[in-house]
Amino acid sequence: MADYWRLEELENIARGAILRYDPHFFKYGVQAVPIEQIAENYGLAIDFMRLSYNGDLLGRMIFDDGVIEYYNTEADRYRLIDVTAGTMMIDSSLLDRPQSNGRLRFTIAHELAHWVLHKRIFKGTEAMAAYQKSDKRSKNRVEFQANYLGSAFLMPAPTLKLAYNKSRSEKGDVIAKLAKAFEVSKEAMRIRIKELGLN
Repeated sequence: MADYWRLEELENIARGAILRYDPHFFKYGVQAVPIEQIAENYGLAIDFMRLSYNGDLLGRMIFDDGVIEYYNTEADRYRLIDVTAGTMMIDSSLLDRPQSNGRLRFTIAHELAHWVLHKRIFKGTEAMAAYQKSDKRSKNRVEFQANYLGSAFLMPAPTLKLAYNKSRSEKGDVIAKLAKAFEVSKEAMRIRIKELGLN
């Protein structure tokens, strides 16, 4: 069963990870969080390849050395590849379209969140085995936690609250402006603003 994390704990984890990367980060004002570098600070490697035929699997965190299946576009079929623990597998289709940058960044943040929060429960079981053994409520909790922490990584509460309050007095679409500044999708920004009770 997945551990229970209070939302305040997840916010603190995100803030701590950003400050470990750059102790002065929050003094610089609104900017996109360098999520790839933060993942690398955790000792993770990021690898891009086609994970599925139809693109329904965008990311996968590797908790153990082993073998996984990926979709080989040249052979037009699934193949096996050796993988190393601490590797984040990201679907390469996210690199093909500039408009997918927000989705790419969120996928990296989501997989990083799995590593930070769930390594203890998945290590030694492989992620898919752990999911198959867990009940639906545990799986939903694990995904909720990874989504929440991923959002907190990309849109840290201290910076977003200041930016939101400032932008409300300006003309134009507040969500679109903030999404552009933080390099996330408008949908991710809408959800995060609601999570923080800003709307």
